[in-house]
Amino acid sequence: MIFSVCALYFAIYKFTKNAKNFNIFFFSKTLILIICLFYLSVVSSNFLRMTYFYIGADISIKENSLNTNQINKKSIPRNELSAENSLIIPNEDYLIVINKKNLKNTISFNHFLSLATFRWVGIDGVMAVLGRSDILSFELLKKSFLDRFDLTSSQFYEKTFNLGNKVNEHKNIKGNILPGMIAFLYYPGSLLFLFVSIVSLCLFASTIEFISFMISKKNMFFSSLISMVIAYRFIHFGYLPHQSYLLFGSLFLLIFLVFLFFYISKKFTKKI
Repeated sequence: MIFSVCALYFAIYKFTKNAKNFNIFFFSKTLILIICLFYLSVVSSNFLRMTYFYIGADISIKENSLNTNQINKKSIPRNELSAENSLIIPNEDYLIVINKKNLKNTISFNHFLSLATFRWVGIDGVMAVLGRSDILSFELLKKSFLDRFDLTSSQFYEKTFNLGNKVNEHKNIKGNILPGMIAFLYYPGSLLFLFVSIVSLCLFASTIEFISFMISKKNMFFSSLISMVIAYRFIHFGYLPHQSYLLFGSLFLLIFLVFLFFYISKKFTKKI
């Protein structure tokens, strides 16, 4: 949510910064509104996730920073859990069950802080790959594209670099650790390959951005969203890389449909 909205915010700024009626107060208020909406989005998403998706496992309860009167100090059988009376919160190697009537806003806030702290992809992936320089090769890069979705086992990156991500025992949840584009492109262990690949991908992304900008009649909003989607995919790259054609195929189709829309509109206007 935050990246999509920031892409639009950037487009508004670029579109109006040279205008005579440019209003910095308006942009300040808009930025504050974006931050507030982002916080509400994360908190509400965490609440729904904890309420409806962490239900259905045999659980042992362990003390943590929550007040003791909020915690059911016993093991709760699977058949006694329900979305109506229990809230289950994951915490590393154990889960905590809390009565919903005792739920505090601080729980959602703590998950917001956790998300903001731990959901960054980048340097940790590079360090993990560099730590196994003995296995890096172009063959390893090739094998990574053979990875397929499996709900019951870890993905290629986790298994290859011994990251020890435990498969979640809940049947409706699948978590993954991502290497990011830089770490992924260093699978062959070649800095030259990494450099050439990054330059090529930057040119590729910039070309798509320029094409989307021109086809949409220089619509900054459209090209900003397209660029954001590509950048987001590059940053969070590494899980099921062979499926990238689905995202880029969708982008190409969208750009073509926009081109077709303007082409037909132009033809129709001329006839009128």
